[in-house]
Parts: sequence; C-alpha cells; structure tokens
Amino acid sequence: MPDELAAGRAFRAGSGIEVQLAVLNADTTGASQAMALRAIAAQATRRDAGMPEDRRPFRIDVLPTTLTIADALERTGPERNRRGWALVGVGGDELRGRGVDLLGEGSTFIVAGPPKSGRSTVLTTMASTLIAGGASVVVAAPKPSPLRDLPGAVAVLTGSDLTEEELAPLFDGVRDRVLVVDDGELLRDATAKPWLRDLVREARERGVGIVLGGDIAEVAAGFSGWQVEVRKGRRGILLSPQNITDGDLVGARLARSSIGSGVQPGRGLANLGDGELTLLQLPQ
Repeated sequence: MPDELAAGRAFRAGSGIEVQLAVLNADTTGASQAMALRAIAAQATRRDAGMPEDRRPFRIDVLPTTLTIADALERTGPERNRRGWALVGVGGDELRGRGVDLLGEGSTFIVAGPPKSGRSTVLTTMASTLIAGGASVVVAAPKPSPLRDLPGAVAVLTGSDLTEEELAPLFDGVRDRVLVVDDGELLRDATAKPWLRDLVREARERGVGIVLGGDIAEVAAGFSGWQVEVRKGRRGILLSPQNITDGDLVGARLARSSIGSGVQPGRGLANLGDGELTLLQLPQ
C-alpha cells in the first residue's frame, strides 16, 4: 500500500485493485452528497410518476414517531374490510398497515410487554378495528384499563376471576366473536381455566378468537393451562422485550440487539404468522 492516498482513492480487499470513488457533485462533503442524492431521488420520482406500481423499485420508508388509527388504516389494503381482521400497527419497507385475521388464518394473538409499554393501547386498537369490521368483542380487564371504556363491546368483565357461568352464555353458539384480555397474568388460574382451555383449542372451529395481553414476564408462563394454549398459536407482539427468551411467547427468535434498551412505548416486534419479527409503529 502507498504511504499516501489521493482523496477518494481505495484498494479492493483480496485483489488489491485500485479504484476511485465517484461523487455526485463537486462538493465532496457528506452533507452535500446527501443533498445531491435527495435531488436525484426527487427528479426520478417526478420522471416516473406514471409508471405502474409493479415496475417500480421498492421503497424503504422511515417509521413515523407518532401515528393514529386513521393514519394506519389509510396505509392498509382491502384486508381491513375482512370481518375478524385486527390492526396492530404499520411497518415493513413501505410502511403498510399490518394486522392479523383472528377468525380465519389463526385464532389467537399475544400482546406482551412490561408495565407502561403500551399493551393496553395495542389491545384497544385491535378491539376497535375488530368492532369496526363487524366482529363482536368481549373484554376481560381485571385492572383499570382503557378497554373498560371500549365503545361497542358486547360485555366488559372487570372481576379478578372469570367463571364458566359468566363466559359460556357469551360464547356458546356465537360466531365472529373475540375475547380480548388485558392484564391476563391475573387470570391465568381463573376458575374458568378448563373452559377457557377448551375455548382456545376449539376457537377456529367455533369461529371465535382470543387476544391475550399481559406482563411479558408472567403472561402465558408455565407448561400447561389456557394461556399456554394461546402461546401455541405462535403469533403476537413484543413491546420492549428485556430477555432473549421473550421471543418464545410469540414463536419467533429474538435478536440480542432487540433487548435491554428500556421501555420504549410506541414500537413493537410482531410475529404476524410468518415466523419473522417485524418492527411496527403502534397507533396511539
């Protein structure tokens, strides 16, 4: 290697071939090159405005810092009109609205995170869009939660226990209904746990769905029970995960870079059924 290199000069590793790096304009500062690149992108966007979408290069959009349900639904395709579809957030390269079908493709979903991570907000978003899409919702919230004030809910159960006598009349012989549970770890050993286990196992055949929210360290823990049956669905969203094993809750592998950064409301890692974790911005 020479003792001195001219500006923009480099050598390829392995072959040792000398190369000169290209620049976009005469000003070689980073800020100027970035500005030139944005100008090229803007010009190309105007030039190709009439090109069919299937011939365009894919985009990589930046996740917004704030998001409303209305904003997210504007980015969603025709699946939003499907009965049983629930919005979770927006994500992916082109920031599309992402959600799950709880009455078709799968019947269960877990929302897990530490306190103040936005669990109740995600559950409220999902429940609201379920109702808007024509499904009916039953809420179980043993602690104060926004779900207790959910407009359009068929029933709101606020007790610290659930019994078969409470639940059976709400689900027996009824289709297109979803049970949405907040602070679910408090109901893990509910009196109705045998009935709930059967409901989860038979949910798809019965035409019902279950969304289970709770503390990431406690919800769906253990080796048996109705919440473990929910976990077997391998779909869910992790909010501010703190341990590498948290990925087991949603059936996906969690990277070490995704843990240990503290509670960050508004973002989540979701497995929507494909086994991959997608970073989503969550509606407020």
